[in-house]
Amino acid sequence: MIKIKIFILVLGMVLALYTNNACAGDYLLGAEDVLNISVWETPALDSQVTILPDGKITFPLAGEIKAAGLTPAQLKDVIGERLKTYIKDPIVTVLVSDIKSLKVYMLGEIKKPGAYLIKKKTTLLELLTEAGGVTENADLHRAYLLRNNKKLEIDFHKLLEETDISQNIEVQAGDNIFVPHNFSKRITVLGEIKTPQIISYKEGLTVLDVILMVGGFTDRADKSDVLVIRRKADKEEKIELNINKVIKEGDLGQNFTLKPGDTVIVGESWL
Repeated sequence: MIKIKIFILVLGMVLALYTNNACAGDYLLGAEDVLNISVWETPALDSQVTILPDGKITFPLAGEIKAAGLTPAQLKDVIGERLKTYIKDPIVTVLVSDIKSLKVYMLGEIKKPGAYLIKKKTTLLELLTEAGGVTENADLHRAYLLRNNKKLEIDFHKLLEETDISQNIEVQAGDNIFVPHNFSKRITVLGEIKTPQIISYKEGLTVLDVILMVGGFTDRADKSDVLVIRRKADKEEKIELNINKVIKEGDLGQNFTLKPGDTVIVGESWL
């Protein structure tokens, strides 16, 4: 009978060591990971715990422990050492039942921004696809991936527009991907219109289109005094328009198509 108990004890130690190494290896625990912790022949202590955002867990008799940044094997040792005050030669098993800390954060002009859990090898392109891709206002030339507070030399424009697979790196937990707004893809509408604002550029928009989109003219608007400011490199071009001719005479030449970055200003009537 004693031999059987010794055999079971040794087997338990081997299994605990094997499961920790085989299932988790050198995996570092992180916030939101779910752990199953048990102590040999002490079922009252068996617990399922979730690592809190501050990286800590609380385990019976062992108290509060900083778990984030440790491997399961290291956490097992910490718990075991603390339990020695109450249990002779405690055999602790720590298993990761649900990995939730391996996240990549996608921000900015992403169709479905947020945190994405990665449990397998995932490339940048796979992750962007999972997030629905980028919006029409994305500035791919200024997009970047931040890893350990350093920007990686990734060209998002080459990856998405030129299918340059050399840019398709494997993402890692903790990566931050940011795709900024392309401010040149906007139309600014100011002056005597009902709701002055900045709107997203869409191909084919005309001067009258954007004025109607922001609510139309105010009662004090001078429809014959509409100015479009267009920037070309370091130069600024001013185009004067008479929208009255469009409305009353059907002169479509006064209602030309806008380009990204244009500013439309409607003047005030002094009558």
